[in-house]
Amino acid sequence: MALFKPISALQSYNELLNEATPDNPIILTENKDAKYAILDLADYEQYQRLRTSQDLMAIVHKARQGELHGLDNVEKELMNR
Repeated sequence: MALFKPISALQSYNELLNEATPDNPIILTENKDAKYAILDLADYEQYQRLRTSQDLMAIVHKARQGELHGLDNVEKELMNR
């Protein structure tokens, strides 16, 4: 569950960083609007893997729809990501 804290909480960043644990990001707010997230590294790495998977699935979907033709085009699309 995310914890919402005002950006001024960065003044005591050691305490703040101790609160950021796996599955428990800290959301920093500015003028009561969510602005930044502090994530545990494991959560960030999981997020990166998810984004990569989604990108690859989008490429596969394009290929199945006939938008990409041949290995060269698929390879080019992958290299541009």
